[in-house]
Amino acid sequence: MLIDLYFSRLKPDYVKVIEVRGIANKIMMSYQNQCLSGDIDGKKFLNPFLKSQDDFDKETDKFIKLVAEHAEHI
Repeated sequence: MLIDLYFSRLKPDYVKVIEVRGIANKIMMSYQNQCLSGDIDGKKFLNPFLKSQDDFDKETDKFIKLVAEHAEHI
């Protein structure tokens, strides 16, 4: 993986991106399971999902900047 090859110092930041993505994925899976059981009301998932998306955006923006800074020195 490129992270391991070129950006090993950024691995903890990459792991954080993956972790926050996982939170959003869990919320989506919970809603999907609820829908499969016949209940399509997703109101209880909306705020947690929006927060997880905001967190993911922040972490990815931070990570992209770190990669760009690190890439300048390669």
